[in-house]
Amino acid sequence: MPALSLTVGAAPAGAQTARGVHLDLPAGPVSAALRAIALQTGASFGTDDPALLRRRTRRLRFDGGIDQAIETALAGTGLAARRVAPGIWRIVTERPRPQPRPPKPPPAPQVAPEIVVTGSKMDVTLAHYPASVAIIDGSDIAHVTGEHGTLAISELHPTLLSTRLGSGRNKLFLRGISDSSFSGASPSLVGQYLGDLRLAYASPDPDLRLYDVDRVEVLEGPQGSLYGAGSLGGVLRIVPNAPDPRQASGEAWAGAEATAHGTGSTDAGLVVNLPLSERAAVRILGYREATGGYIDDVGRGKKDVNSTRVAGGRVAVHTPVGSRWSLDLTGIGQDVRNADAQYEQRTLGRLVRASTFAQPSHHFYRALAVSVAGPLAGGRLHSSWGLVDQRLSQVFDATRPDEEPVAYRQRDHISLLSNETRLTRAFGRRWDGLIGFAALRSIDRQARSTGVPSQPVNLGTLDARVRETTLFGEARWHPDERLTMSAGGRVSFIEMRGAATGVLAKPAPGTTPTPPLRRQRLSTPSLALAWTPAPEATLYVRYAGGYRPGGLTVSGAVERFTPDTVRTAELGFRMQARELAGLQIEGTLARTDWRNVQADTVDGLGLPHTANVGNGIVRTATLQVRLSPVRRVTVAAGGFVADGDLVGWVPYLEETVRSALPNVARHGAVLSLGYAGRIASGHAFRANLRAHAVGHSLLGFGPELAFEQGDYAYVSGNLALDIGRTTLSLDLFNLFDTRGNIFALGTPFTLATSAQGTPLRPRTIRIGLRVRGF
Repeated sequence: MPALSLTVGAAPAGAQTARGVHLDLPAGPVSAALRAIALQTGASFGTDDPALLRRRTRRLRFDGGIDQAIETALAGTGLAARRVAPGIWRIVTERPRPQPRPPKPPPAPQVAPEIVVTGSKMDVTLAHYPASVAIIDGSDIAHVTGEHGTLAISELHPTLLSTRLGSGRNKLFLRGISDSSFSGASPSLVGQYLGDLRLAYASPDPDLRLYDVDRVEVLEGPQGSLYGAGSLGGVLRIVPNAPDPRQASGEAWAGAEATAHGTGSTDAGLVVNLPLSERAAVRILGYREATGGYIDDVGRGKKDVNSTRVAGGRVAVHTPVGSRWSLDLTGIGQDVRNADAQYEQRTLGRLVRASTFAQPSHHFYRALAVSVAGPLAGGRLHSSWGLVDQRLSQVFDATRPDEEPVAYRQRDHISLLSNETRLTRAFGRRWDGLIGFAALRSIDRQARSTGVPSQPVNLGTLDARVRETTLFGEARWHPDERLTMSAGGRVSFIEMRGAATGVLAKPAPGTTPTPPLRRQRLSTPSLALAWTPAPEATLYVRYAGGYRPGGLTVSGAVERFTPDTVRTAELGFRMQARELAGLQIEGTLARTDWRNVQADTVDGLGLPHTANVGNGIVRTATLQVRLSPVRRVTVAAGGFVADGDLVGWVPYLEETVRSALPNVARHGAVLSLGYAGRIASGHAFRANLRAHAVGHSLLGFGPELAFEQGDYAYVSGNLALDIGRTTLSLDLFNLFDTRGNIFALGTPFTLATSAQGTPLRPRTIRIGLRVRGF
């Protein structure tokens, strides 16, 4: 039988032995791993049976010598490499040593693939990660009917909550950390990343559609030592499917929805993966959505006014740089057009309001990311740059009762330039760590106008600029295989400038104008310990902090507000007892001390501004359970209870007020029941039923914003049938057409005169078709 060989170059044997090997490959055939080793060393591999090279390897990450690289690549495949000459190996079937046969061998335990938390920035395994984290598979996100952006995650993870002003305008909350219902000059409470690209800073949730996503990591906060400002509640890290140089592939999908009491919706998309060489590839995604409305405006005599149009895409390129470095380029674009606001006036009935003009919004998002990675100084260097451009326009109804119509318009142009460079390295078997540098520049130019809708009067502009330079690091010590201790910290040097024009620049009589420049130095620590008393169980304790810089805002003139900081103590556990019906369980207890809480709120005229509103305490408890009581059936449940108090000074009352933190539900839960099996050769069937509950919360801080929201529950589900490369799906949202007020705000200018609410989307049914591998 002829031999098959993989040969690259003709490096001398001594050079092959000395040359290091870097592997960073997804799971795939053995041939791909051996080809990567051959390309870097000039080695030659041969076999008498080409079928052996089609065996699958696991995900490979390795830096070291060629012998260890080959051993790592073949581990678990049943194959071995026999050296037949200097620099030449033959791949053969590994011959196990004969063992005495026991009378009744016990069944071999199922070994689950090791899960790596990439958001840790040191690729820490889940068993040794000392904090609460949820890893959501991209296939689960794809079946959340009616939501294809960030809100799809909140449907699956109960501690992630959001306002509901509309796509591209929302504000996220995680783990009970919430300051207000308005998006303003403060950095966000939840950091959002696509890979290492920072998606936003002091701006609303961009709500990128989560198509072609491998997974989403929800790292509950604070995460200040590794991620800096804007991560008080935690971090959402989206991991897209990477370009694959092994083979060309593609996938297309389309769906149609019917919504009770509203109009229909459609969505469609396409993703194509194209190899450019043996180690380079490009991946292209495009999508389009048309979501029908379900709220009627009786004032204008229009039905289903709150429709939305979304179009976007992503292009990613991966290419090698030399033999051991890699370069990744990613471009993102998305355009969201909301035809009108999505609130109802509850005194008029369900899904109804009365307006004199439309309140549309438009969110324009563009981003470019560049990253390089490779070995350096005995470790691994990763450097990434990101450029984000956002443009957001909004219209609010500011009409007073029995007066002429008045509109308030706000346009924001936000640009963000960010960089992070970090070096990770292991120091023997007991120590590893990272050290990094980060820089950020954010510019927000805001224009405001008000008046009769057809002839608005310019109020002026606000220009807010932030520069941030940061040093951060973390070290981990492993005194034995069961114990991991870590310590880290971050120091940031921040410069903020603010300027205003027009009416916004006029100070109140008798006041002194605020200097336009402000400099701050902020720091945050982290300490953690993880103990694995058994391979299936982990106990951890963690102390971590976070911060947001104080800045400049406008309320009649430019004013200052103070930085706010959080410190969290967390105790948690996770366990995987697969011999007990595949049981997986995780729980946490956390207490957060929040000082000088920043809140984006509105002044007496309804205009947005930022202020420090007091100090808060947040206490949370979470529990997640997953098991398979019978074959092919999975039951999962997750929930939380939260108690958040805010004590602050209310100027117009001239007294201290104690209140619940806004938008923090007292409790929440998600319960799901799933089935996955085969109904015929090559045909797979999946079904899932999910119940979601959200407890009671308040809109904002203080008596004037104490509007109730939440306290609802609904049921959703999906069915999917795989026939070869085609999938047919039926997805259902709010199966019983439950009513609920998910958010009590549409326009801040008329809160006092109208009972506003954002209704839960009525019953929606989607039929979908997906084709793979064309």
